[in-house]
Amino acid sequence: MDKQRYEYIDIAKAIAIVSVVVGHVLLYDLYGGNYIGKSSLMQVVGSYHNFLFMFLSGMVSVTVIEKAEILKDMYKRFRCLIVPAVVVGIPYAYCTGANAIIFFQNSWKWGYWYLFVLFALYMVSYPLALVQDKYMKYVYLIIAPVWLFIYRHTYPIPQVINDTLDIDFIVRFFPYFFIGSIVKRHKLQSKLFTLPTLGICLIITVMQNFIYDIAGRYLIDYIVTFAEIILIVSICRLWGDKITKNIRDWLTFIGRNTLYIYIFHYIALQFMSMPSLHEWFFQNGNICIDLLAVIVPTIIAIAFSLSIKQLMEKSPMIMKIIFNKNIE
Repeated sequence: MDKQRYEYIDIAKAIAIVSVVVGHVLLYDLYGGNYIGKSSLMQVVGSYHNFLFMFLSGMVSVTVIEKAEILKDMYKRFRCLIVPAVVVGIPYAYCTGANAIIFFQNSWKWGYWYLFVLFALYMVSYPLALVQDKYMKYVYLIIAPVWLFIYRHTYPIPQVINDTLDIDFIVRFFPYFFIGSIVKRHKLQSKLFTLPTLGICLIITVMQNFIYDIAGRYLIDYIVTFAEIILIVSICRLWGDKITKNIRDWLTFIGRNTLYIYIFHYIALQFMSMPSLHEWFFQNGNICIDLLAVIVPTIIAIAFSLSIKQLMEKSPMIMKIIFNKNIE
């Protein structure tokens, strides 16, 4: 049961990272920042990929911890998330004409914002992990209105502070991480990722434009995105073990190496950048053309990232310094 549980999470993580790479191929290589809004495929993958990642991160987060273990776990998260983002991200920023100060003051941090936001959400989760289960219902009652208030009142914060600390991203992504941690803490997987829930989420996903027309987008985005997330994870949990072993092994392998793919795929995208194609895709792109066009660059970016990881594993010292991984 444990193996099955972690395997479907790995498969879902693989879907998430492949979707992220697809979105970045569209953004950086095919359409460019000026034309990306025209891409129908980007509208699809962009509606769930990072949110799915954050939800899954919550599902594997620490939900119960002893006080004595908090600092140790904080250090572990810092080494695994912030150090790689800085060691790889700042040189990458320099190669594009920026510097370390600009890197930290930019909210997107050259694509590595996700690692900073995930680290911040882990920091927020530690106090919650100290709370006993019998008191958690009161915590939930407090967190909801506090988050809503912060969600609506981040604008007084100076922009440079907001961008440096990624406050907007932290507030925006908190519900996905938090709900994922609730699912893990209360062992709700078997109740949430079921066929009836999948059906409801499928209806919401298919009818999302109709829902937006009626209710608008304010906070409704969260309902639709959660529906997409639960739909994907439910499919992975219910039918992940039905796919062929070779495909399942590849998906779980990719799912267990998402950190390396996320960190290194940006470098591959720079080598494959094709600005001359941006206007062509703007004029002629559709979801079928997009799907065909992203296949090869996505495979190359993922293969490149895994090759860099494999190369770095030849030096246990480098893996220890950058990723805090022990290679025997």
